[in-house]
Amino acid sequence: LSRRFLHPIRELTRGVEAVRRQAFSFRLPAFDPDELGRFAATFNEMVAGLEEVALARLVQESLFPRGPVAVEGAEVFGACVPASQLGGDYLDYHALPDGRLLFLLGDVAGHGVSAALVMAMAKAVMAHPALADRPSAILEVLNRVLTRTLKRRKFMTCLLGLYQPVGRQLSLANAGQPYLYLLRGGALRALEFTGYPLGMSDRSGFKDHDLSLLPGDVLVFFTDGLPEAFVGPSRQIGHLEVERHLPGLVRDGAQATEAAIRAWHRTVVMPGPQEDDISILVLTIT
Repeated sequence: LSRRFLHPIRELTRGVEAVRRQAFSFRLPAFDPDELGRFAATFNEMVAGLEEVALARLVQESLFPRGPVAVEGAEVFGACVPASQLGGDYLDYHALPDGRLLFLLGDVAGHGVSAALVMAMAKAVMAHPALADRPSAILEVLNRVLTRTLKRRKFMTCLLGLYQPVGRQLSLANAGQPYLYLLRGGALRALEFTGYPLGMSDRSGFKDHDLSLLPGDVLVFFTDGLPEAFVGPSRQIGHLEVERHLPGLVRDGAQATEAAIRAWHRTVVMPGPQEDDISILVLTIT
């Protein structure tokens, strides 16, 4: 009785506790070839899969920038909080050798392993040193790769910007990414730059939109997980409520502003699991 039931149940209890601690290297010993033995084998296969997902999440987290990046007269910071082990949001930014600042915010349809693979593919394309100078041309390259590789089975919204410190000029191209805002002097302006998501068609026709910025301007971009979070059993925050609070959440610096937006968001959403990935990107001009 002890060998056939009590010992396997004890080991299974240890296994469940190991999963709770996310100790995915744990494996159950071999039991007799009965129902408990088959259950133990299935458990070990499941834990091996979880271990691979946990490793994939570590790899994905390494693809995101760490900390703010500054160029002359501007600072950018962004962060992503995925809804599951693997997220589908893509956030990236870095200074170019010529002193300009490139940033990108994207959202792959869905989340999980397939969305994470699309995000990694986009990251690989963006790392290529031969990309064109205009945001629209860079989106064309991304779109061509995603459309031909994914055969229109997956798509991704994407905003891409290039900031030029000389003259404080910003050029944006948008591929279906909503929620773009400019805050100037305490007033909020929604930026209406539209475009088709990446991966839907080879003929996309992305356009560049140029903005002249001023000292003190703050640009805020985020994915739909932020306004679509639930504040009640059947009620979402909504973009109008986010817009109403954004001017009061501006702080000194891009990182502090991002943190203030996320802190406010945590105070209004329902407790419980997060429904969708939430990424926020902030660009401040000094």
